[in-house]
Amino acid sequence: MARNFLIPALLMIAGATQAADFYGDGSCPSAVTTAQEAANKADWIMEATVYTIITFNGKLYPSDVTVEEAKMVAERDPKKIGKSLTLEISPCFAGGRKPFKARGKDQMEGKRYRFYGTRHAVSPLRRFFYMEPVEKQMPAIQDAISRLVTRPHENKGAKALADGWQHVRSTEGGFSVDLPGEVFDATKANGDAPGFILRSKDTFGSTFMAVFERSGRDAGMHRSYDQQMEKASPEQVVNFRGYPSVLSKGSLPGESTMATRSLFIRVPGGTYMLGVTMPQGAEGESLKSWERFTNSLVFN
Repeated sequence: MARNFLIPALLMIAGATQAADFYGDGSCPSAVTTAQEAANKADWIMEATVYTIITFNGKLYPSDVTVEEAKMVAERDPKKIGKSLTLEISPCFAGGRKPFKARGKDQMEGKRYRFYGTRHAVSPLRRFFYMEPVEKQMPAIQDAISRLVTRPHENKGAKALADGWQHVRSTEGGFSVDLPGEVFDATKANGDAPGFILRSKDTFGSTFMAVFERSGRDAGMHRSYDQQMEKASPEQVVNFRGYPSVLSKGSLPGESTMATRSLFIRVPGGTYMLGVTMPQGAEGESLKSWERFTNSLVFN
């Protein structure tokens, strides 16, 4: 079964060491104990029948769940889904992954559940952090689902460069950066901490992304920066034009064939993230443009 590649119109590059979602709520939702709390944090709510639970070789606990007869109940940024798809069990799943190994009367396969989850820009999977039998009462969702709104823009400020790249200015974010190929430009409203995205692909299939998120109570990247900085090794902490920054390298969770590199930069008024996600075999070529990409950033 092919994994759906569903990209929300914003967000972040998630390294393999990150326990929490990169953008969105930004904090690990492991404290969720009720469906209402889950609905308040979720980007999407789906009802589906569990088909099979996947445990990769060498792993102690399952990491993915394939589902059938999927029906989207609510979603902040609607995306088309198929009837069958694969969902990723979040590292922050309430109660941990151990219950997914249950057998007998507690076995989940073949039963229908309501899944609460998040999405991020570069993972090919939707990730869920809470689930419950569909027989349980549906929580109130109108406020939770309407909090995020994505506004794509027709970018008119790109300056063509000699090598096929473009120097692109974010329509509402104000910052600019060099990017390859066709550019996706969008604003993600997020309470009092909107995010602004520029995203593009190079000829090797790697995705380059620049995001600026303003500081605020709802700022998810702000918390992700703090979490990364707390666990960073000395060589990961860098000075970017006088601003404290943290460099992350790894692969997508559950996707060892997709390498990632990201740079978080804390500036007055917000947080920047520059990132690239690379398919196997493309790292050597795409990373030749890493310094050019990061050095081209012009703050707003």
